Amino acid sequence: MQSPENVSFKMYNSQGQELEDKLIKSNVGKNKFDVSLEDYSKGIYFYNIITEQGYSEIGYVVKQ
Repeated sequence: MQSPENVSFKMYNSQGQELEDKLIKSNVGKNKFDVSLEDYSKGIYFYNIITEQGYSEIGYVVKQ
């Protein structure tokens, strides 16, 4: 990140239902935050990260 900004993090199940919606304050440079899948059953989960500056990343994680 080139400047501090709010980052939207959303998590979805394989049916597209939103499970989490967090607003995270980022710092300058690389940022890292943890997401717990402890309360979720086994399966594929998708995430979407969007910054105020318009950067967007979509990905997935598999809980086994």
